Amino acid sequence: MRQPLKLALSLGLASFLVTIISTAISLYFSASLFSLPPGTEVRPMLEAAEAAGTAGAGTIIGLGLGAACLVIGRKRVAAWVVGLICMVLALAPLPVSLYFFNWVMRTHGLISKP
Repeated sequence: MRQPLKLALSLGLASFLVTIISTAISLYFSASLFSLPPGTEVRPMLEAAEAAGTAGAGTIIGLGLGAACLVIGRKRVAAWVVGLICMVLALAPLPVSLYFFNWVMRTHGLISKP
């Protein structure tokens, strides 16, 4: 395996790991709402901002690493496949985080105060 391909695949792996870790951290912030009693009126701006910020940062970093994988391994099919898959997966943290946040609010019966 040539050196640019190793680097490109390493960047693809890093993109995948950043995506998984940022999704897990943003889900952790949303899951902290389960510690409240059911039916509580809450203003979850901090939890929502933490979850969205972490997921957004993970998306941006994951897309950047995936793009770097494509650029460095531009002449290799394996780098293109890995880079494109990682870039598509990097788009997942924000929608998954927002869906989980809304699910926690709905399932736990929390009432969002204006």
